[in-house]
This record gives sequence, C-alpha cells and structure tokens, in this order.
Amino acid sequence: SDFHSYLVPAARELECEGEHVKKVPGSTESGARNIELSARLLLSLFAVDTLSWGTGQIFKYEVVSLVKEKDFCYLIASIILTALETIIEFYASFTTPYFYKLVQMTDSIDPRELVHFALRVYFASNVVALFIYPVLGLIIHACGVDSIVLITLLGAVRSLQYAFGNQLGDAAVEMAKPHW
Repeated sequence: SDFHSYLVPAARELECEGEHVKKVPGSTESGARNIELSARLLLSLFAVDTLSWGTGQIFKYEVVSLVKEKDFCYLIASIILTALETIIEFYASFTTPYFYKLVQMTDSIDPRELVHFALRVYFASNVVALFIYPVLGLIIHACGVDSIVLITLLGAVRSLQYAFGNQLGDAAVEMAKPHW
C-alpha cells in the first residue's frame, strides 16, 4: 500500500527498545524522533482513511438496498452511485490545492501541512458519517419514512462524505510524498 512505502524505510532507520529510540549513525536524535512521529502519523492516517472507506461502503450498500425495496432497479442505482463517485473524486482531486490553501490559510504548499490538511479532511468526513448517517437511519428505519427523496439525500450525503472527503485526503497525502 502507499503507507507501506513510507513505513518500511522509517522502520529500517529506527531501532526501538521500549520507549527509547536509538540514535541512527549519521543522524541526530531529533531526526530519528521526527521519523518515528511521521510513521505514527501515517499509521493514524491509514486507520482514519480505512474507517471512512468502510463507512462509505456500508452506506452505499444501504442506498442500493433501499432502492431495491422500493422496487426500483438497484443496478441502475448502483451505476449512478458509482458514476457520481467517480465524477466527485475527479473534481476533488483537481481542487485539492484550492481547498488546502483555503483550509490551511496559506499561499504555499508544504508537505507537512498537506498531511495535517488530510487529517482534517478525514476527520470532517468521519464526523459527517458518525452524525448524519445515524440521523438519516433513524428517520428511514425507525420512523418508516423511506421516500425516494430521502434515499436520494442519503446517496448524496454518502457521495460527498466518502467520495469528496476521502479523495481530498488521499490527494493531499499523494501531494505530500517526495516525488512531487
């Protein structure tokens, strides 16, 4: 995976014993500490990204199931969701620098700040998932309101939460890599 390419070199440079980091020959102790912190940050990025992905997939399934219950063609609903997801991810990819500058309030692009931006975006995406999906789920399942408008709203929220939020974070992580 992408995160694996970061962690393997960092793990090779570090030799950890308990809470202490050994000094790597030819480097400073603070440099080794920075590598360790970067590796931990990337692991947390991976965990948050995976949570966001999983939540998005669960609610894609929910939308398709609700459409099927309404006796609409769930295949068409799935194709529409997938096409919408692709379009939104494309838009999110090329607008990442704009949203990065807007959120971080800066004119320059810095790899560290890109990673912080990615964490903020993943966090916002997961907050939307954790607060809006349960409310919509209660309205649909507990109150029995499953109109096509509400199902469409669930699909739109899912597309914005997952496709837009996750792709902004993913594009920011990619931009932060050394090859840029």
